[in-house]
Amino acid sequence: ADYGLAGSLSMAQFLANPRQTTSPKDYGSYDSDRITAFFERKFGALEAAAELSHREKISRASYGGGAVSEVHSRTTQFSPRLRHLTEGTVLKNELVAGIDFSEWQIGNVDGSGDAAQTARAAYVRDEVQIAGNTRIALGLRHEVMDKRSTASAYDKAQGVNAWDLQVSHAVVPSLRLFGKAGQSYRLPTADENRGIVLAAGEILKPQTSHDLEFGATWGGADNNATLRWFRHRIKDELFYDPTVGAFGANVNLDPTKRQGVELEAAARLNADFSLKANFQHIAATFTGGPNAGKEMVLVPKNTASGRLNWQSGIQTVNLGVQWADAQRYGSDFSNTCNARMPSYTTVDARYAVRVSAWELALTGSNLGDRHYFSQAFGCASGIYPESGRAVKFTARYDF
Repeated sequence: ADYGLAGSLSMAQFLANPRQTTSPKDYGSYDSDRITAFFERKFGALEAAAELSHREKISRASYGGGAVSEVHSRTTQFSPRLRHLTEGTVLKNELVAGIDFSEWQIGNVDGSGDAAQTARAAYVRDEVQIAGNTRIALGLRHEVMDKRSTASAYDKAQGVNAWDLQVSHAVVPSLRLFGKAGQSYRLPTADENRGIVLAAGEILKPQTSHDLEFGATWGGADNNATLRWFRHRIKDELFYDPTVGAFGANVNLDPTKRQGVELEAAARLNADFSLKANFQHIAATFTGGPNAGKEMVLVPKNTASGRLNWQSGIQTVNLGVQWADAQRYGSDFSNTCNARMPSYTTVDARYAVRVSAWELALTGSNLGDRHYFSQAFGCASGIYPESGRAVKFTARYDF
């Protein structure tokens, strides 16, 4: 794939012409190859499965028509697992255990920026259903990642844990209450550790989050609604900070919290038409550091979406509308910028028809050709406009 690197715009430039570029000689391209193999076999109540995947990618970029940089990356992952299912008249138990192995290598062809990482993880998850009314699930995961880079002079190991406890109970057949608590994480990649401003030998810390959720689901398979309250307390959030260094850098943020409510609804209008809708309200704030109590950047307070689906025989059509509220610019950690990124609404649609083993589809995004942006890293500047109207045709063959 070949593409131009248009660069960022100021608000005045965006309003004058959001399709313009401030760097007409910058361009990039990439080639990617992926191969995946999957194995599965059952031995009575025991099921064994494994997946092996390998990807190679070459990324090239040129800035100002000068020398071209070329970065090669290679990723290999192997994930075997076992699943045991026990079904009784009252109890149903599903136990899943597995391990994940992965290796990632990345570097420029000139030898600069070479880095590698290997990861080993083990997990187990058990789910119990009681009389079809009560469900209890518990999952645990431990992962260790070894990271090394000659260019950035680091050789470190990072270990993290995750856990998840879920409980739900059907008060009546049409009303189910649920709750969830857990800890999740995200490990910085070798690519993210290339763009840092830490001392030699230091790397980014893992991001961890303590999660809590409560809610209720009402209705059946065709007509239903779910209301949930959620909270995520995040430590060492991995984030791009445009205010650090000359060109910005990847950092670990001070502690943050995301808390809000979400409403989802689905309705079967008739045999051919169905409707789905979603609304979310979220308050994202810093809970520590010099910006404690300030709003988090690049997080809209409210989002909503709706999707109308039609299916008749071999044909399907779906029409979607998405809306995002105003949000703070990516550098406004202190909440001192008087302007906010404006809200936007987009419309998309897809038509597909099945012909034997083929699926032919026509997809359109931003059909209203709206001028908007969701990424901007200055105060009314550093704007990266989103794509205009786009239409594509795809053909898929299932075998």
